[in-house]
Amino acid sequence: IENPENAEARYNLGVLNLQLGSAIAAEKEFRRAQQYGLSSQLVLPLLGEAMLPQQKYLQVLDDISVDATYPKSINAQILGIRGQAELGLNELLSAEETLQAGAAADPDARAVLLGRLGVYQEKKDYEAFKTTMTRALVHYPENQQLLLWQGLSALTDDKVREAEAIFQRVIDHEP
Repeated sequence: IENPENAEARYNLGVLNLQLGSAIAAEKEFRRAQQYGLSSQLVLPLLGEAMLPQQKYLQVLDDISVDATYPKSINAQILGIRGQAELGLNELLSAEETLQAGAAADPDARAVLLGRLGVYQEKKDYEAFKTTMTRALVHYPENQQLLLWQGLSALTDDKVREAEAIFQRVIDHEP
């Protein structure tokens, strides 16, 4: 980076690292972007996404919060991330409440849908899981996490050919 204090460049590096699956590097860049003045409403949802795969659930709950001045869509995404963190801490009831609040703000927010899938999986509510998965894939058809979940679900239902086709889509997208 020509100017290491360029908040936008740090943000873009964070996005790239997140897309490449480098959550640690993404978190570092998002924190720098915030430190150098980029709006929290832009940074926090992606910072939370970078922290979840690292299982930094308590830190997500400490660092990532909704704000009444943020647009509903941003708060929904933040609530979805917080719900996923609560789920990671085995706080199912809390996660459900948080995800419900997120759905009230934006029922199609990716983080909310992912969190709800986790809740339904935990509760073994396969009908709700399948309904939510269908809805999520309509909005995010190329999301790798959703596709992997869909493939695993197909395997669970002994639909091996369907699972293979889904996993092949993931491989084709990111070999």
